[in-house]
Amino acid sequence: SKKKVVNVLGFLNPITQQLITYCFDKAERMNSENFIKFMNDFATQLVRPTTVILDRATWHTSKVTKAMFEQWEKQGLTILFLPPRSPHLNLIETLWRKIKYEWLFTADYTSEKTMLKKLKHIFKLYGNEYNIEFSMNIFNIKFNL
Repeated sequence: SKKKVVNVLGFLNPITQQLITYCFDKAERMNSENFIKFMNDFATQLVRPTTVILDRATWHTSKVTKAMFEQWEKQGLTILFLPPRSPHLNLIETLWRKIKYEWLFTADYTSEKTMLKKLKHIFKLYGNEYNIEFSMNIFNIKFNL
């Protein structure tokens, strides 16, 4: 069968164990426009100054996305980038590895509906039933702006 992809944008706070996710419709793919749409929604929910650490995906570094940085900064949202070629520092990638290789089971792959149900369950219970103990040494790394 053809490989099916689940598209999710996630905001993970490793200190509070809070996970906010935005799931895409089947036909949607990540691009700058979708990224900006979800970032705008996230920024409107901020209750205190927040920093989002991004990898260097094309939708994170596009001209249209970079044009939003000043607006987000005014809303209390600071953007930092991980160093190039450093997926080991990307906490959301660590979360996906845990989901794919530890928290999803063979039975969860029986149908798209079953998988989506399990993913939503994991997202909802992250920080309670599902946890990752991140080393806080990551915050001592110098990031390139």
